Amino acid sequence: MRWIGFDPGETRCGIAVCDPAQILASPVAVLSVQPRQTLAERIRQALAAYGAPFGPDEYSGMVCGLALDQRGRQGESARRGMELGQAVHDALKTEVPKLELHFVDERFSTAGMQRQLKDAGSRGKQRSAEIDAWAAASILDDFLQQRRRAAEDPT
Repeated sequence: MRWIGFDPGETRCGIAVCDPAQILASPVAVLSVQPRQTLAERIRQALAAYGAPFGPDEYSGMVCGLALDQRGRQGESARRGMELGQAVHDALKTEVPKLELHFVDERFSTAGMQRQLKDAGSRGKQRSAEIDAWAAASILDDFLQQRRRAAEDPT
């Protein structure tokens, strides 16, 4: 079953998805947050266009990044991200009732992806257009790795 990675921002959000074996997290799209009432539907459309249509037999959950401050505390940005993530999850859950929601620390995902994309030769405008989707993939990949480690070492 697949998982959705979600990197919420004030104006844009990044969307990622993993393969059914939960091995590889891939960037899917960067979407405008507004209009907020259609965001879940636009996420469904982006997943379908990517080749990973959303449905009850396809998805287990959603991982939403939280922009915590340097001390790991929730500020205004994290609160807004939680609200947006919860709203999107609630809208998607109408189609997939057992869809899980996990919030994870994403303090360094965007900055880390900016460095990686720059090192890979991505140009400024191209990099800024795709960074949020890559950050969502990084958030999702970290989450999946943690789950695999926990399954391997139950202590």
